[in-house]
Amino acid sequence: MQPAPSPSPPFVRPQPPSRADLHDLFMEYRRTGDIRIRNRIVEAHLHLADWSTRRYGGQALRDDLRQVGLMAIVHAAERFDPELGVSFRTFASRTIEGDCKRYLRDRSWTVRPPRAVLELALAVRRQQEEFGHVLGRPPSIDEIAEHLGTTAEHVLEALEAYGSRRGVSIEAGGPDEPVSPAVSMACSHIDRGYGIVDDRAAAAPALSKLSTRERELLCLRFADEQSQSELAQRLGLSQSYVSRFLSSTLQQLRSEIGAC
Repeated sequence: MQPAPSPSPPFVRPQPPSRADLHDLFMEYRRTGDIRIRNRIVEAHLHLADWSTRRYGGQALRDDLRQVGLMAIVHAAERFDPELGVSFRTFASRTIEGDCKRYLRDRSWTVRPPRAVLELALAVRRQQEEFGHVLGRPPSIDEIAEHLGTTAEHVLEALEAYGSRRGVSIEAGGPDEPVSPAVSMACSHIDRGYGIVDDRAAAAPALSKLSTRERELLCLRFADEQSQSELAQRLGLSQSYVSRFLSSTLQQLRSEIGAC
């Protein structure tokens, strides 16, 4: 009887190096370019990604923003100059902040409007938040337009564009409407072409074993959708003969397909 495997030791986050040790690590990394040194620095600061991205976006974007933050730490470690006198934590936090803002600006839109409209939409949203704190009420369209030096029409266009930032399920009703799965059923479409491709692939070897006359008769019956009486009249045969001929041909096809 084999002994039970010992449990894995719990994960322990590596303690960040002291400022002096971190300075030495960066100097060594700049001198050698050793990726292992860079990775050691990055692993000691992974918590910055969670801390810095917590204020951006909702639950739907949290995982994406965390990945952006983690890559920002890597980029910060590669660009950081310890001789400038700035702490790496501060430098990395600013890098994460900038990368997250660029991601939200450029990559998080379901439908991306033109750049000018996009930038105005973000500016309008900022003004709505700032004015709301100062005035104690939502600002009017004219107030926002005057502050941004634009027209009310452009502000309305920007607000409309901002609404396309997040997609809405077709099953979601309006504010006073219940969710209706029937909407998605009405909008859905089943593409039967995939099944036809499979059927043709299965039938092709069996069809190749039929005679030219048998294939022609099947084509006239099922592709051109001629009736048995029309086939009999066209070929100068009795309808009972056409019926028996089709039955035997189809039975042969089923046997060939079943044997494949």
